[in-house]
Amino acid sequence: MLVQLLSSHLFLFQIRSVYGADYEFSQMRDLYGFQLDPRTLILEEDSSKQEHNGDPLLRCALSCQNDCQTFEFKDGVCRLYKGFTVIKSADPNQVVQVRIKHRLDPQSPPILPMGPQILVFRQNASDQIFWPPGVIALNKNQTSALRYSILDEIHDLRGTDGSFHFKLCYPELNTNLCYRWSQSEHPLAVQGQDVPKNFVYKEGPFSKYRGFFGLSQSTPHQCLLNGDLSGSSRWWFALGTYHSFGGQDMFPGPAERIVTLVELYVEL
Repeated sequence: MLVQLLSSHLFLFQIRSVYGADYEFSQMRDLYGFQLDPRTLILEEDSSKQEHNGDPLLRCALSCQNDCQTFEFKDGVCRLYKGFTVIKSADPNQVVQVRIKHRLDPQSPPILPMGPQILVFRQNASDQIFWPPGVIALNKNQTSALRYSILDEIHDLRGTDGSFHFKLCYPELNTNLCYRWSQSEHPLAVQGQDVPKNFVYKEGPFSKYRGFFGLSQSTPHQCLLNGDLSGSSRWWFALGTYHSFGGQDMFPGPAERIVTLVELYVEL
């Protein structure tokens, strides 16, 4: 295995394994006031208690294989994570240095998405309790809560292009059903279910022409936001639903399907 440390600032490794695959580990950016989601933690190892030779930082990087998607080496402790999700930290000075693994071979598809993501909204109605009408922020320090929102704090999470890069997911459905798009307007700033400015559809399980054109305030006052802009009385792709629809713990999901759970992320 050949390892070349190209830059301590960018923390960039090129690794050629015995299988001939090239990988790159790179520090994408520092995130202040956030931390990697501990629910995605695979392994935590204190290098001071291990009888190994060599650079513990490099050893931590090389151990990020298979299900490991990113790693963190801090205060002598190596942590491996299976996901990129970062959550709001109680400490505003908390710094997370996100390092991501990619396949270097341009002919091969990326192993992973090209950036981390931050959970900004969740509604889980499995307890048959729905979103309180008009509430934007909820359970902000409880990222595992059934109802969670930091929508009031996402203004600074725009990309370098000035747009929000969103991912809307429905984890309970048979496939990992997510929509990815960007829009330059905050969803709460878009009135009357207009198409948000600079809306760019990236990918999803269905065509964008099945009613989804980004998120905006819901004109049917059944929910906080929705993504169905095909008619003023429609509210599929609902976020923050105020009451049940189609079942005691259900609400409008994607493309005329009813769901119990929806999550919204901002991709960085």
